[in-house]
Amino acid sequence: MNSLSGKNTEIHRFFHILEGCFVASHKHYGETLHGHNFRCRVKVSLNRPVFSRNCFRQVIQGLDYQHLNRIPFFRETTPSTEHIAGFIAEKMDSLGCEVLEVEVFETDGFSGGVKQCGS
Repeated sequence: MNSLSGKNTEIHRFFHILEGCFVASHKHYGETLHGHNFRCRVKVSLNRPVFSRNCFRQVIQGLDYQHLNRIPFFRETTPSTEHIAGFIAEKMDSLGCEVLEVEVFETDGFSGGVKQCGS
């Protein structure tokens, strides 16, 4: 029981939100090569906050100042915001983080994301 609310905390799923930015170029859907100042928001399980922050930084640094189409994952998959979010989720999961949701913003007011099944 949570002593503050008197409610059973087992029905709640606690999480952290991590945010970061990276600059990258990409080409997709017949567009010309162009770049963005991407902004990313990741929701992770609360179980290992410092570890999750370090994983997030590592993944974002790996994308910063890259041409996304040159990353092996994006040679077969177009680097849209949804696929970039999926890439970040997969990378963080492979490092041992419990990722619940990822949202990538290409511009203000435009984003794509992925929500892990069961979260």
